[in-house]
Amino acid sequence: MHTENTLALTPQWDLQFDANGNLKVLTEADAICQNVCNECRLFLHDAYFRWDEGIDWFTDQLGRPLQVAVVTDRLRKAALRVPGVLAVVRIELTEVDLRTRTLRGKVEIQTEYGYGSSSL
Repeated sequence: MHTENTLALTPQWDLQFDANGNLKVLTEADAICQNVCNECRLFLHDAYFRWDEGIDWFTDQLGRPLQVAVVTDRLRKAALRVPGVLAVVRIELTEVDLRTRTLRGKVEIQTEYGYGSSSL
């Protein structure tokens, strides 16, 4: 389950430390945006303690041509599952590499603390 206080991650998804060497913690909209990112990257049956949660990428997309409408629908539903997300404003897929099956994008959301965006 996502919380409104979460450990900050670097762009490479490593833990971040503050100037004093302590683990950096995100709160409010920043935490919610990072939680959206985590939720959008979670494959169904991938997380040990969240076995029944995540996106079923194996059924929808793997081994098939990429369907942008399906991807954006799955990302929208994943973002809306995160506590504190009021609405998904926009989903932009910025890179779709069919050869390597790499997907990058941005999910813009409205939270109870204001607007934010998550890079995927």
